[in-house]
Amino acid sequence: MDYIQGIGFIGYVIGLWAGLQKKDDRQFLGFSVAFFFFTAHHWLLNNQMAAASALLIGVRMYLNRTLNGLIIAVPFSIAACVLAYFTYQDFYSLMPLTAVLVATIGTAYTKGIKLRVILLSCCFCWLIHDTAKGSYAGTVQDITNISVYLYTIYAIKRAERKAAAALQLDCAA
Repeated sequence: MDYIQGIGFIGYVIGLWAGLQKKDDRQFLGFSVAFFFFTAHHWLLNNQMAAASALLIGVRMYLNRTLNGLIIAVPFSIAACVLAYFTYQDFYSLMPLTAVLVATIGTAYTKGIKLRVILLSCCFCWLIHDTAKGSYAGTVQDITNISVYLYTIYAIKRAERKAAAALQLDCAA
């Protein structure tokens, strides 16, 4: 069982790095790798819907680097629902499905702060699931990502304010 949590903690470390990125492309690449580790982690914990959801997230995050809109949202939403039908276990297994559907639409149509707010809400769904299903690495990742998203939103806002202040100084001069 320890090696299963270890696989999850590798995903956690990669996900932590990804969550700290201000550039969406680097964030998407990091999360795609992290979620492949979480796919294995949840599959070994016998959390089938979470494993299927993590796999979809990994693939979607990778593709979100170059694709967005309906070309991502529609097939991944359909795939999530089909996989959910075949992997449903209990109420808690619906939390990853909810996170996948919300994040699929969010990553297809938003960027920057709005994207991070959407992903923040998905972390709460995963936190409910991971706590109930015994994914220690997932629970730690969820709590960390909630903190990291809050910090990153603050950092982006701070950078935007500094840029606006610098522009005002340039215009005044």
